[in-house]
Amino acid sequence: MISTDPVIPILSTQQIAHFPCVIQAALIITMNVAFCIVEILGFMYALGIVIDSVSVINVVLAVGLSIDYSAHIGHCFMVKGGDSRDARATEALAVSRIDFCTAYVVPVAYL
Repeated sequence: MISTDPVIPILSTQQIAHFPCVIQAALIITMNVAFCIVEILGFMYALGIVIDSVSVINVVLAVGLSIDYSAHIGHCFMVKGGDSRDARATEALAVSRIDFCTAYVVPVAYL
């Protein structure tokens, strides 16, 4: 039996109203990850670390963690309610404490 339901969902006006904010958050997160990549590769160059299989694994792990952390903070900031940006930022950082723990535990477990 063939379904007659539309494949493309219809967006609500609330979702459409938040679209510019979502794009802005996505651009900020993308810039944050790009700066992390530049910083990691810059430190590797400054320390004379050659790009080989071991260093690439470390770079991939660091970039993955920066993407994870940035996306969680950005999502929490967009979802949390508050009167001001400072209140929303405080709420987002309070919820994302587990990401701080992950940022410290994963490199230790990796060693």
